[in-house]
Amino acid sequence: MPKGAAPGNPNAAKHGLASERQIRPAAARQRRNLLRQFGTRSRDLSPAARAYLNLLARTTAKIELADAWLAEHGMIDEHGEVAPIMRVYVSLTNSARLLTQRLEQELRTAGEDGEDLSAYLARAYGGEGDS
Repeated sequence: MPKGAAPGNPNAAKHGLASERQIRPAAARQRRNLLRQFGTRSRDLSPAARAYLNLLARTTAKIELADAWLAEHGMIDEHGEVAPIMRVYVSLTNSARLLTQRLEQELRTAGEDGEDLSAYLARAYGGEGDS
C-alpha cells in the first residue's frame, strides 16, 4: 500500500470490507447468483425474504473480499500472529450461516401446506401455473 494514500483512494484499500466501492458490485453478483439458485426473481420474494437476501449477499460479498485478501497475504503474518481480519472473518461466516437459515425458513413459510416456492409464486403472483 502506498504511504500516505488518502481514504477513498483505491490504493489505500486493504481488504475492502469497509469499501462500498468494492462491496456493492460483489454483493450484486452474489445476489444474482442466489436468485438464480432459487429459480426466482427478487420481486417474487416477500419483503422479509428480500431483506434477508440483501443481507446475505452483502455478507457473502465481504467474505469473498476477505478470502481474496487472505489468499494474497496469508492468515499468519511474518511475526507468527494471526491476521486481524480473522476476527471479522469468523463473525462474517457465522452471520452468513444464520442468514442462510433465516432466508431458507422465510422461503419455506412463503408456501402454504408444504407447497414448494415456485408453485406458491405461480399461485400468489400469477404465472405459468395459473388457471
